[in-house]
Amino acid sequence: MNILFVSSEIFPFSKTGGLADVVGSLPPALQREGCNPIAIAPFYKETRKRTSATDTGKRVNVTLTDHQVQAAILKSEDHAFPVYFIDQPSYFNRDSLYGDTNGDFPDNAERFIFFSKAALEATVALDLQLDVIHCHDWQTGLIPAYLKTVYESHPAFQKTASVFTIHNLAYQGSFDSSLYPITGLGDHLFCPEGLEFFGQLSFLKAGLVYSDFVTTVSRTYRDEILRKEKGCGMDGVLLGRTDSLEGIANGINYEKWNPETDGKIAAGFSAKDPDGKAKCRLQLLDHFGIKVSGTTPVLAMVTRLAAQKGVELLMEAMDSMMSRDIAFVLLGSGERKYEDFFQALSQKYPGKVGVHLGFTEDLAHQIYAGADLFLMPSKFEPCGISQLIAMRYGTVPLVRAVGGLNDTVSGFDSKLDKGRGFRFKGFSSEDMMNALDLALAEYRRRRPWRKLVKRLMEEDFSWGPPAKEYLETYRKALREKAF
Repeated sequence: MNILFVSSEIFPFSKTGGLADVVGSLPPALQREGCNPIAIAPFYKETRKRTSATDTGKRVNVTLTDHQVQAAILKSEDHAFPVYFIDQPSYFNRDSLYGDTNGDFPDNAERFIFFSKAALEATVALDLQLDVIHCHDWQTGLIPAYLKTVYESHPAFQKTASVFTIHNLAYQGSFDSSLYPITGLGDHLFCPEGLEFFGQLSFLKAGLVYSDFVTTVSRTYRDEILRKEKGCGMDGVLLGRTDSLEGIANGINYEKWNPETDGKIAAGFSAKDPDGKAKCRLQLLDHFGIKVSGTTPVLAMVTRLAAQKGVELLMEAMDSMMSRDIAFVLLGSGERKYEDFFQALSQKYPGKVGVHLGFTEDLAHQIYAGADLFLMPSKFEPCGISQLIAMRYGTVPLVRAVGGLNDTVSGFDSKLDKGRGFRFKGFSSEDMMNALDLALAEYRRRRPWRKLVKRLMEEDFSWGPPAKEYLETYRKALREKAF
């Protein structure tokens, strides 16, 4: 099966979040299932620094209203599966992917209208002969609409099905209706049953309405977005697609995230030979200058500092939390008020709290490896990858039971010797602290805790199982297309 991934970002060539990790890691797992994955992404300024892509010699011409824009098609020669890039410097040779410090780029609608059309034209120019086009998030939402209209009779796409994945429903790609003519789609599609969303043009809605199958990144999140509370206004549209809407939890890249061979940490370790984790703990404490006893648990976060991540709960509870016998470390960046709070916290609790504002890959690995507990008190979480990485490294998750966190972190029961971590349901600092106290009590029971850590490290959080689920989804999409 030939599957084209079209995405606005793909690791290791471009990245702002988990979307890039999924598009970079799922295709190799599909290769192992006998598929032929291919990807197309924009050729950003960031991408130029990360690949020695070569020019295929192919060009595409895209019509935008009353003028044409040309782009070159490049190909990465140093990746596990074919990755093509749309090289159009006026749109993509910028210092960031979607916006600068003043907000989103004002021409984002035009940029991703262009990218969507260029990706389809590149498919034709390269003669890819696709079975499925797998589109990701709002930036590619127009592609299913083009396949059902402008390209409906094109011979290259007669048997090609489309799958659209929602990574985060809150990001919808909604733009002023005056920009609709740039799409080149007929006026009849700009209606409540089509691309119109409260008077605006919605790229995301296009993907939801016109794709042959819709997926999102966990089963619980799939159910949550069908309800008004978390449907972000799209719950009505999604309710009309329940027969072709599935939730498939993400996996993680087991080559990148492998505590046994990880060169970024103080010592390798595994479920069979866990001793190296103690050295990783010492490395982490030394990095942050934390001085606590050997029996004091280290609670960690690697996160965006945003309301979605439940940072408000920490602001309410942090003094109470630090009255416990714990150390706390954080790696992240985001809203200024949150950065200021954690910076002040590290000064208030020297030797007990460590904060690094920003992101460094090496330190992220060291935190996952050296911590005892990993905190994710998210307000909502479509899937989450950090809890999977933490468990891979024997660091026990403490999460709010929403979205993918609910699916991947079952509650620990030491009597039954089952479960993966600690959970709380209510979005309150009181519920979070009750879960933390339970975790700390279990941490002091060293033998059950060691068994929990060992079990987490033995479980399979790779892309293998999700790849099988996606393959079945592609088959369903093809049947829907044929019908």
